[in-house]
Amino acid sequence: ARDRYCSRNASDKVRRFKSYDEAVDYIFRKQRKRPQERFSLVYELDRTLELVSSLDEILAIDTKAKAEEQAQDACRRQQKELREIEFPGLDILRDRVGLVVANNAAELLGLLRNEGEIAARARFSKATYYRLKGILKDAGLVGE
Repeated sequence: ARDRYCSRNASDKVRRFKSYDEAVDYIFRKQRKRPQERFSLVYELDRTLELVSSLDEILAIDTKAKAEEQAQDACRRQQKELREIEFPGLDILRDRVGLVVANNAAELLGLLRNEGEIAARARFSKATYYRLKGILKDAGLVGE
């Protein structure tokens, strides 16, 4: 209504560029045609938008995002290691049996390795213990 080039509700006025140089060139050309209007450069990364004014800011955002991703990967690896300690062989068992049986068998294997057979037998009923132990033998996770 006020003859403005950009507005918050006009998504057709937003332009996307593949490179920083292309975006800066476009803004420079538009500013020469419309000197009274302001143009903003927004960097989009993983559905987050950041107002930027230089390539250095974009590189800083990328570096920060990469550091956060590496921290999340490290956290995932640590959680996987902890899960492997508590529920050893779970990935192998999930391929052979259902999720609930795989979790119970992995719990039994963890008890057998960490606390011994007496604690494992106390945790499960006799029939369940031998059924799960048979599943573990079939998967090659325990010996005779």
